[in-house]
Amino acid sequence: MKKLLTTVFSLILAYSLFAQAPQRFNYQGVARTASGSALINQALGLRISILSGGVNGTVMYSETHTVTSNGNGIFNVQIGGGTLVSGSFSAINWGGNVHFIKTEMDASGGTSYSLLGTSQLLSVPYALSAASVSNVDWSSISNIPPGIADGDGDVLASLSCGPNQVAVFNGSTWVCGNMSGGGSLNWSNINNIPSYLLDGDDDVLGSLSCGANQIPVFNGSSWTCSSIPSSTSGQNITDSYGTGQVTLTAASTSYVVIPGLSQSITVPANAKVYVHTNGGLQTVGTGTAYGVADFAIHVDGAIMGAGSTQLVVSANTQGLGNMFDNWSFGKSYSLTPGTHTIDVRVRDGNGTADVNVSGTGNYIQGVMTVIIVKQ
Repeated sequence: MKKLLTTVFSLILAYSLFAQAPQRFNYQGVARTASGSALINQALGLRISILSGGVNGTVMYSETHTVTSNGNGIFNVQIGGGTLVSGSFSAINWGGNVHFIKTEMDASGGTSYSLLGTSQLLSVPYALSAASVSNVDWSSISNIPPGIADGDGDVLASLSCGPNQVAVFNGSTWVCGNMSGGGSLNWSNINNIPSYLLDGDDDVLGSLSCGANQIPVFNGSSWTCSSIPSSTSGQNITDSYGTGQVTLTAASTSYVVIPGLSQSITVPANAKVYVHTNGGLQTVGTGTAYGVADFAIHVDGAIMGAGSTQLVVSANTQGLGNMFDNWSFGKSYSLTPGTHTIDVRVRDGNGTADVNVSGTGNYIQGVMTVIIVKQ
């Protein structure tokens, strides 16, 4: 019987807040087995709790969800919209303390939850506290400017001045006064003019006509209209799956790319890249023998540092017809901004038996996951 252990390989938090501050936010995660395989199209039981004060703080709110992962093991829930366990989501004082989110999951879809982790909620969710601003009492506002705190009303709004007159404070109150100098000001008499106004050209942005979803962009010499660039914030996760099998023999001394386990990625500035791979292998032999497979993550055709390789030895000590084993490892990289090619390769490790690596079957298919995290 295949024993299932549950872990989350990567968690992605995405919070959506609107003008009227709805009492919920989005949460997304990836469910995997202990060997790193995605839990595909599987019912999952989740228990989400909001803690106040620390990772072991007071439970302010708790709810449960039953969701089904998609073809990549990804699931989505709206926190604040689940089945209530305790507390009140709308009563959470987001601005009163630091808050943490605690995640528990039952990979069988039931309620036997296992702790996955607890992490601090950062900037965006606390914007929920802004919803209370519309109900602030005047007496609760601090540092009110003296001109407003005196309660005498806005005298300028009731001041009725004639043409070419301005409001002038005479030392005790505001009165209407005439502009000196005929009501005009020479450009040469203005101090501290911003440099971009000194060049004498017109306001090109005022005459620039852009289309829908376009913004003004300076191309180095002039302002032009351009489409809004896509966001590079947060995380981006992409899975690749094996599309074929590699058979290692004694002659397989050079690394070859495992079919399907290759990606071309674009890395933004100030980003980290994490690569993880796992899959199965089959040692072929009728007697006592062992197979050795040498795996390596390649970046732009090269192995980059320790942790990028794994040697798997599959020993057939009982003389069985076939032996199955698996590989699973990962590494983070600091790559220069731009396009890079990531792939997983394998070669024979000088065993006494041939080895079949990856394929398209459920128990042997290889997987490579690439996560780009904007710093």
